[in-house]
Amino acid sequence: MKVYSWSELPPEEARAGVVRRAFANSDVMVVHHFLHPGMETRPHVHDFDQMVCVIDGEVFFTVEGKRHRTRTGDVFNIPAGAVHFAEVPGDRIVTTLDIFAPPRKDYSHLVSYLEQAD
Repeated sequence: MKVYSWSELPPEEARAGVVRRAFANSDVMVVHHFLHPGMETRPHVHDFDQMVCVIDGEVFFTVEGKRHRTRTGDVFNIPAGAVHFAEVPGDRIVTTLDIFAPPRKDYSHLVSYLEQAD
């Protein structure tokens, strides 16, 4: 077994104000997001559920037109097919963990470092 630190994993700036890292196995992917104040919002939809854990901070998630205030310790599911996006109020960086099962194929580049492990 190899143990990783999130801070050691390669980051990707997905778009202005959104930095992410990922860890996965063949069944599950966890994506560690840093959402910066003023981040570019991008409404989107996908054909799989997205579970979100707010690790630190406050972030508004708009899902199917309804705005939800979420804070440190909150967990929720964004269902497949739901149009959604996030907005960071204030001046603090927000940290979230997103969980996808099965792993997102379009994020496979985020875990390519695992191919070189052990």
